[in-house]
Amino acid sequence: MPHPDSKVAFIKDYDRSTKPARKRAKVKSQYDKHQLPFFDKASLSTWSVKPTGNYSADCQTGHAYALEFLRSCDRTVGWTSLLGQMVTDMIGAGPVETWPNGRAKASGLVIGFMRTISQALCFVDPAEVTLIEAQHGREAAWVREEMARLRAGTEGT
Repeated sequence: MPHPDSKVAFIKDYDRSTKPARKRAKVKSQYDKHQLPFFDKASLSTWSVKPTGNYSADCQTGHAYALEFLRSCDRTVGWTSLLGQMVTDMIGAGPVETWPNGRAKASGLVIGFMRTISQALCFVDPAEVTLIEAQHGREAAWVREEMARLRAGTEGT
């Protein structure tokens, strides 16, 4: 038995009726939070689009989708993971067609989207890259070392 002045509490002595139950706030899904035209909540896909067959029009649509995606940035960790999920879903959707040599051919939607994302990355301030690198610590250093090793043409150990 603990000393009377002890601050030890026992579960059986805890009176739950005096404290109101806390309700956890409902968290919005990424499909509700970022209502992008290429998201499909029903299939849990972040890239649910069908090419029209008109490559130029699909490139323009992909460009418009990328702009929508960039405008939806809310600077949260959840948003930063979306591009990776979208690329995974793009790969999962498979190629639209193949080149004569059998290699996969990307749709105009994917090309337009990724070109716009690449252009947006060209405007990133190098100081921001340093901040990202600092956030990832050792991981960023490892990536730098691996890239240097690859450039030098040596194998990783």
